[in-house]
This record gives sequence, structure tokens and C-alpha cells, in this order.
Amino acid sequence: MVDEAFSFPSQNARVSIPHSPDLNPGAQGYSFDAWVKFTYTTGAAIASKTGGGRGFELRMDQFAPFPLVFQLLTLNLFGSGGSFTTSRAFPTSTISNGDWIHVAFTLNPGANVGRLFINGSVVDSFAINSLGSINGTGPLIIGDYDGSSGYPPFPAVDEVEVFNRPLSQSRIQAIFAAGAFGKCKKACHVPQNTGMCLNQNAVNVPVQICNYSTNPVAYDLSFSGLPTNVTTCTNIGPSTFVPINPASFLNFVVPPGCRPFVVQIMRPIGMTPGETACYEMSATLPGPGESRPLTCLGSLRSMSNWCAQAEPDIPAVVELRRNETGTASFLVTNNNDMGGVLAYEVAATPAGMDDANPVRLNGQAPGESVQGEIDLPIGGSAVISVNVELDPFEPFGIYDLVFYGNGDDDPGSEPLATMAVLAEPGGGTSIPTVSQWGLVVLTLGGLSMGTVLFGRRRTVPA
Repeated sequence: MVDEAFSFPSQNARVSIPHSPDLNPGAQGYSFDAWVKFTYTTGAAIASKTGGGRGFELRMDQFAPFPLVFQLLTLNLFGSGGSFTTSRAFPTSTISNGDWIHVAFTLNPGANVGRLFINGSVVDSFAINSLGSINGTGPLIIGDYDGSSGYPPFPAVDEVEVFNRPLSQSRIQAIFAAGAFGKCKKACHVPQNTGMCLNQNAVNVPVQICNYSTNPVAYDLSFSGLPTNVTTCTNIGPSTFVPINPASFLNFVVPPGCRPFVVQIMRPIGMTPGETACYEMSATLPGPGESRPLTCLGSLRSMSNWCAQAEPDIPAVVELRRNETGTASFLVTNNNDMGGVLAYEVAATPAGMDDANPVRLNGQAPGESVQGEIDLPIGGSAVISVNVELDPFEPFGIYDLVFYGNGDDDPGSEPLATMAVLAEPGGGTSIPTVSQWGLVVLTLGGLSMGTVLFGRRRTVPA
């Protein structure tokens, strides 16, 4: 559910997701995170997945050595080789009753370490391999344990996620820092290193804006050039931006999903081959609590000898659903004064909060690049295409696909062009409409790790 948190007003209110091996911690690791509404209570269940004497339970406890009272985040792990419990106090000096807080835990069998997080910070680290398998056979339950624990549910839970790998501390911190503007409600992508070929005075740039809520959203867009800096922006940013499709920056309506916006950018003043100019796109998001703009950064790169751009007859964004294969194509032009050979490399990198690289190119292992050479006469052009898959598929992921080559007289390769790869939600996961009150059961078909089970904006029905 997007735009609303789940409220649990009674003892038996919970979300129950039927057992699937995909929901269990595996040999490759595991992560769980959620936002919960902090409350002073003697105990409240957040989530559990147990059964057969194995699994995990995450809850809030209260420790009250008179006259003090501490609220604790407690994680119980039950394994084939033993059990483990850790409890850590919430920092009540900075958290008040009714605040939304982020809780998470990660399990990394390869490093023999588990970690417990509160608001992006590690509050405990512990060894886990002696526990053996903690794969429970029961459902994943949100807001309760197995239904018989006696713990009341949390007042509200939002943005529950499970991953089939241990997320890094920086990734957990990024999820917490994103707050209510987190990764699945809205996103944008502006390409880096858009190529401006020799004597080219303007270039059309595709900007992608994604709306993962359930209703269309109208955005007002604006673009502005950025000043120079020592490392990446060597020329002052562009100053002229012209809307191409649609023909206005105002009231850009994005239905649920992603929609491209094409803007024409004029060559910045004084930009010479080999230089990079940076700019910023801002999208004003109307509505209560949406005054903070959505911003993305992009850049232009001026080239001389060789030029690479997203192939104009194919969309400059590869949108993939589960089990789909897409094609990314780059148009390469030889602007030398003689024929020549360009050695190139196409590689993918995460562009959002993801710290893993699931992009598979031409059937190779995820994260591996594609390399080759192209021989072109003076003024000759050719299209370089690669097949793109996501393995594993994680909805809402955003990745940069970068074409590298030596585009000027300097030694070594540099990024000549960039395309976006977007993991669209859906395509194998079916989440029916559910009630937010009483007993709630979600039937998930083909659930994969990294799926946001529900939530985004933390508002609770009255």
C-alpha cells in the first residue's frame, strides 16, 4: 500500500503473508527494515517469521528498574543450533512518543555477523553462524508474532522491506535519511555525461520521473546550471533549457509508473572538448507534506574525436519488469580527421540507494561489463547494443548504464554517454487490495527479495 501506513488498533490486527522460502534468511544473507510509530508500551510486536522452532521475532519491550523506564528494541533469533536475543534501548532523549522511527536488522553469514539498527545507526553487532539455520516454516507476520504471543501490535507500521542479502550500513543510513521521501513513492533520473558531439550546439536529454503512488501527480519542473568545481564540473553549467515533449515545464502529469520528459539543452558558453558542465532538475510536488522538491543532477560532456549518445530511435531509458530483457543502444560517431578504432566498455552502476549491482549485460554475470572495439571511417557511425537483465530483480531500482571510451586527445577512457535502467514494480508480484483493519492476509505470487511490501508516506487513517 502506497501513501498510507498500516494501523493495528486491536490485539488480533495483523498482516499475514503466507510462507515462502524467499522470505527466509538464506545462505546469501538477509535484511529486514521498517518504519514504526514509537510508543511508550510494556511490549509491542513489529514482525516475526517463525515455525518449526526456527525464525525471528522483532518487537519493542519495556525495562523499568524503578524509578527509570527504558524502551527497548528486541530481536530474537531461533536457529537449528541455538537461539540468540539482543535488546537495545531507544534514545528517548531524541525520540518522543508518536515519532516515526526506522528499525532494521541484517544477517551476513559470510562475515558471521548480524547487526541491529535504530534510525540508521548500528546499536548492536553479534555473531550468527553458531545459530545454524533460522529458516522458519510459518508466515511472515507484520504487527504480531505467531498470533499467540500476547503482545499487542504496534500502533502503525510502514514501508516494510525484506532483502535476500545483508544491506550495508551506508544503505541502511540512506533509507533512514530519505525519510518520508523514500525510494518507492517517487524518483527521478537525469543522465550523466550526455554527449555533445563536435560542433553540436544543442542536445535533447530524456529525464525520467517515476510516481509509485496510486494516483497521478502533477509536477512543475525547473532546470538550472550549476557552477564549476574542481573534480567533476569543469565548465559553468548550461543556462538555456527548452521543453520539447511535452512543450511546457508546468503541470507535468505522471500517472502511476514512470514517464519521460524531453528537454533540449543548449551548449554552455565557453565549453570546449573534454569539459563537463553540470545542471540540476527540480520537480515541485504539490500536496500536504510535499513542499520539499524532488531534485536530480545531470551533466553534459563535450567530445571531439569520438562521440557516443543514446541511439535516437530507441528510448534512452531501459524499463524492465521481472523476467524481462531489454536493449540499450548507443550511437557512436567518428569525428576524427581519419579512420580509426575505438576501444569501448559498457558498464552498469547503481544510481540510487542500492549498494548491489544486479545488472546482467549480454548474459554475463551481474555486474560484469561488456568490452569491444569498433572500426569506423571518417564521419562514420554505428550502433552498439547490449542486452540488459536484472538478476535479482528488485522493484524501484535505478541503475546507470555507462558507455566508456577515449573521446578526446587525452590518454585513457572516460564516460561518453549514460542511459538509465529502471526496475518497474510488478511483473510477477500480485498484491491485492487489502483492508487496513482487523485480520489482513496478503497473497503474494513469486515474491522476490527487495520488494517493498507496503507503505511510503507515513499517514495513518483516522
